[in-house]
Amino acid sequence: MTELSAEHFVEREQDAEATEAKPRAQRRMAPIVPAQNIAGRALVLVIAIMTFLSCLTFGAVTLVRDTASVWENQISREATIQIKPVDGLDMEAALTQASQIAGEFPGVKATRIIDREATARLLEPWLGSGLNIDELPVPRLIIVTIDENSPPDFAAIRAAITPKL
Repeated sequence: MTELSAEHFVEREQDAEATEAKPRAQRRMAPIVPAQNIAGRALVLVIAIMTFLSCLTFGAVTLVRDTASVWENQISREATIQIKPVDGLDMEAALTQASQIAGEFPGVKATRIIDREATARLLEPWLGSGLNIDELPVPRLIIVTIDENSPPDFAAIRAAITPKL
């Protein structure tokens, strides 16, 4: 083994103290990413690409969030009444009567009966085209446009429509 002299340790301590004593401005600062190195250039390129992608993602998320908010506001303005087919029920008369009853309630701006063709188009992705809705027990819908400032009492509408059908 080699023995180090005390002078060696003293010299190292003096060098360390001298380095610490230098002001920060005199020390040479090394760049975070070396400019002359190919790996440094590749790293800068990767950082630029990732920054672009993060900005693009942020923009897409903002756009989707705003669109969903508008869609949610539009949906909250409407409700549907569903009338299920029952033996002996005249569906067209029942739809008309339910639409009239719902339209009389405060808070209901308008009612609209979904016609047979629109009902068939709604079911077309699952049941195919050329569907005759009279052959299947397909419920029919009434769209109720709601006054957002004073929404209707849905329980009262249901209680008024149910016994008449």
